[in-house]
Amino acid sequence: DWLTWVTEEGRAPALARFGKSVRALRIIRSFRLLRLVKIQKVVERCAEYIESEYLLVLIGILKGTLFVLLMNHILACIWYGIGNSL
Repeated sequence: DWLTWVTEEGRAPALARFGKSVRALRIIRSFRLLRLVKIQKVVERCAEYIESEYLLVLIGILKGTLFVLLMNHILACIWYGIGNSL
């Protein structure tokens, strides 16, 4: 059924535009990833100036905690999307 829907006359240009939109969104997401790399470099540069071992360990723990929270958030969003699509 979906194959006939896609191949019906008049839908092909709309699907092509949709594909271009998805490609543009992927490019925008890749720019966001570049921002994360810049943030990581800034954090590393700041860590060079910190002479306290205690503070460096604390920063490492905070980074690990933030990573776990971010992954939990992403997984929750995925499950929410799956639940809403059903």
